[in-house]
Amino acid sequence: MLSTTPLRMAATSALGFGLALSVACSIATVAAVPPIIPALAASLVLAGCEFFQGHSSSQVQLEPTQQNVWLWGLTFLMTWAITVGLALIFPSGSQFICEPLVPWRISIVLFGAFFSAWLIAAMRSREGGTKLEPLLRVILLWIAPFYGFFYAPWFLALSLAVPCADRPLGQVAIAALAMAVSAHGGYRVGTWMYGRSV
Repeated sequence: MLSTTPLRMAATSALGFGLALSVACSIATVAAVPPIIPALAASLVLAGCEFFQGHSSSQVQLEPTQQNVWLWGLTFLMTWAITVGLALIFPSGSQFICEPLVPWRISIVLFGAFFSAWLIAAMRSREGGTKLEPLLRVILLWIAPFYGFFYAPWFLALSLAVPCADRPLGQVAIAALAMAVSAHGGYRVGTWMYGRSV
């Protein structure tokens, strides 16, 4: 039977992402706001949520264990439901999510997921480093919000709930899988580089 821990973690993860996305979409409805402003706001809100929840980033579980697979699935479902709701509340929010100034490239998916996970491993290798993990959201604020903060369940939920014309479904599915694999690789490389089980 599934324990309540993955359920609670998935709920807090999805709610944090949903809150960040709702702030970004509400700011994006204002005319002539450059996309970096809602992206910055979303990054700060998500960093704040993760900091005040008293745990590290939502990407805390990067190992492909049975419990983590449940966690990823639950996170995806909850995030998708929240994002669909936000799309109904903010119909023009797709303007922010599908921002034409932000390039759609699978190479960005791979690099962003790898770098994020590698940086998490680097932070965890230091005493008290997990307290710094929310800063990851701010470091990548210029690109991460448009790619689900390089977390595969968020990215897939966002892409399916608010489809973008330049992101075909097949590419989205491949990108989500590539994101998960790349994040695992980045975490493993970071763990190996810093010589500590994190």
